[in-house]
Amino acid sequence: MAVRTGLSLMPTADFAAAAFPLLEQGTVDVLEWGPDVSEGPGRGSPDWLAMLVAHYARHGALVGHGVTGLVLSVGAADAFDVWLAELSAAVSDIPMGSFSEHLGFSGTASWAVTPPLPIRPDRATIACGVDRLARIRDVVDAPVGLENLALAVSQRDLDGRGALLEALLAPVDGFLHLDLHNLWCAAVNFGRDPVALMERYPLHRVLRIHLSGGSWSTPPGGSRPFRRDTHDDVVPDEVHALLPEALSRCAAAQDVILEQIGGTLDAEAFHADYGRIRRAVAQAEGSMTVPEPPDREGASGVVASPGAVDAASGGDSDHDAAGWQDAFATALAGGDAWAGWPEDLDPDAAKVARALLGRWGRRA
Repeated sequence: MAVRTGLSLMPTADFAAAAFPLLEQGTVDVLEWGPDVSEGPGRGSPDWLAMLVAHYARHGALVGHGVTGLVLSVGAADAFDVWLAELSAAVSDIPMGSFSEHLGFSGTASWAVTPPLPIRPDRATIACGVDRLARIRDVVDAPVGLENLALAVSQRDLDGRGALLEALLAPVDGFLHLDLHNLWCAAVNFGRDPVALMERYPLHRVLRIHLSGGSWSTPPGGSRPFRRDTHDDVVPDEVHALLPEALSRCAAAQDVILEQIGGTLDAEAFHADYGRIRRAVAQAEGSMTVPEPPDREGASGVVASPGAVDAASGGDSDHDAAGWQDAFATALAGGDAWAGWPEDLDPDAAKVARALLGRWGRRA
């Protein structure tokens, strides 16, 4: 199956101005749609967006990507159920080839909403995530996946990501939505090689690849700038360079998507980014190999067993996930490191997380 290239659909005028020339040229093979960000046909969207969603869905070229329904969200008991019901209504008559959400947790008993934050990989967390992924799969009637998180709070947190993703995805035969900018953010923030970090992920599960841009910021009181996945700028050269590396390792990849949030697009720069992506995919076709799925701790860092995940977390398997998450958010709000995990917490990363919580969080 040829790898398709496409765009992440935004309900804004600047996206329409930038994307329509590409659509008219017939170079957009697939569209990625966020039902919880922009409404579908007949539900209040701009006419052009509703038309595109319907057209691409009808031709089997629409994929879904959730933004606000993190499968590891906690807090209000019915928050995920409400989101899932809204998703069901939005996609009831819109077929999608796959649907992904983000790794990380949002919300606690004290916070109704938080940005996607790193999660302790214990058994309670995994059980919650697997259950919710299965429920999403039932609603969308398509493969479900998770996007890797950009923010990490320690080297140990970063090293355990592959094991956590495999433990969450394997029971539902889910896919990895590999965001190369998120990968690069995590790598440069901790002085890591992004290709080596990529190889710790379950790459045999990658169906979709994202490329996007972002920004640098130094948190209040921080000692160094952090790269963040703000999606508001062109794709860095370093991220473009990761695409051939990813395609050579991800034999199951189906879609490569350019993502930039509405209100930030320059049509000429957007076209240049998309052209580079198209050329990279064309050059990679025919050179992709099929790797053996990892079955042990090794180059890929993937371990599916609960015991291995517990080891990656540095904690015991009986830890109460929801209680830890609430303690984590409370500690961020108070400016202190959250107790117990991870002991090798990076102080600047904690400040970044606290700043994100202050900007995007909402108290319960």
